[in-house]
Parts: sequence; structure tokens; C-alpha cells
Amino acid sequence: MTAQAPHSHHTHNEKMSSFSLAAHSQTWRHKLRRVTTIFREEGLKSLWIKLLRGVGAARWELLWERPLDVPLENVTAKVSVQIEVLDQIHVVDYLQFRPDANPADIGRRLASGQWCFIARHQRRIVHADWIMTGQVWLAYLACELPLAPDEVYSYDSFTSPEFRGQNIAAARSVYMQRTMQESGYKRVVTMTLPDNQAAIRMHERAGYRRLGSIGYVQLGPWRWQFCRIRRGARLPGSPP
Repeated sequence: MTAQAPHSHHTHNEKMSSFSLAAHSQTWRHKLRRVTTIFREEGLKSLWIKLLRGVGAARWELLWERPLDVPLENVTAKVSVQIEVLDQIHVVDYLQFRPDANPADIGRRLASGQWCFIARHQRRIVHADWIMTGQVWLAYLACELPLAPDEVYSYDSFTSPEFRGQNIAAARSVYMQRTMQESGYKRVVTMTLPDNQAAIRMHERAGYRRLGSIGYVQLGPWRWQFCRIRRGARLPGSPP
């Protein structure tokens, strides 16, 4: 007589269902641990911001300004860096620094007259920030930020992870401010996510002050854009 394998009481669908439930349970446990970690390390405010941003119900950023009609204080990086403006010849260096960047997009930025301020350590780019003028499209907030002729917008600031905390961004920012000041501009405008404490501290060290906030709140198909500015402050894009 031929022996037969014992018959399983679980069908294929039941096994798949059990697997799906287990995976679903693991996903929720991971999310719960993530929520607990954010609450413990960053506080309730940061957790609330991330939850709203995650479901797309609201997005906003903090607006910052740096007046350039005042004396600028020097900020020194903790490591030796050379700060300069990127040119077309050295775009390949930038792409090694930011391999996620689109070469065609970088070329268009430079061709349109944007500035890219870079910091090199031992000839290697370790930090960069972009400056533009005119009408700024804020893709994350799906709106435009107009700039007055005497204003510039600072964006896409990035520091190599191993060089963070070395005051490089603040030192580059002051160098950039002085260059824009000498070019006749009166104010730098920039933005940070409200829970990005590292960026907030860097801007404060570089002399920026809170200007307000800009973003949107969405409920179903309805979206309300907002831009709140500090009392008595100048709205970006308005005449000086």
C-alpha cells in the first residue's frame, strides 16, 4: 500500500489570507513603532505635522528672510572648505556630489542664470545651494512664489551626510549673502519644513529670521492656499 501525505485542512486561499494578515500586522507594528519614536524624540507637534503631510491633508513650509541692507557677520566652517560658484565646466563634479540629480535639469538651471554656490573640501564638493530670481514654482506646495526685482530665492540646499554639523551650510550662506549684496539685491527668501530642526538652526546661525508660513489645506477636492506673513513684514514679491 502506498503511503499518502496527510491532507491539509488549510486551502491555498486560507494560507494566502494568513500570510496577508501577518504581513499587514507587521506593517502596522512598524508604523506604530515609527509613530512612537517620532513622538518620543521630536514631540507631539512634529508628529502631527508628519501625519497631516503623510495623508496629504495639509502641506506647509516656514518662510524665512535675510535682509541684505545690514552688515553681515562672518561664519566659519569647522573644517577647511573653499566656497565658490559652480560653472558649466564643473557640472560633472556636482553630479558626483548629487548622483540623484538630472544632468539636463542642472544644465537648464545654469543656462537660465541661476547661481549654484558650492563648498569644496579637498577639491570635493560637500555642500551646495541654489539661488534664483523672478517667479518661483514651488512643486511641493503646487503654487508660485513671486519675487521682487531686489529679491532672490535660496533652495535645494544639501550637505553630504558625513559633513553635516560642521557649520558648512551657514558659512556658505553668509558667502552667498555677501555676493548677492554686492550684486545689488536687498533680501534673500527661503523655506524650510516646519519639523526640520537642523535647517532651522542653520538659518538662524546665518542671520535669517522667520517671515511667516505658506502652504495649503485640502478637504476632498477643495484646496485652500494660504500665505501668512509676520505683522509689519514685507510680502515676497511686493515692492520694497
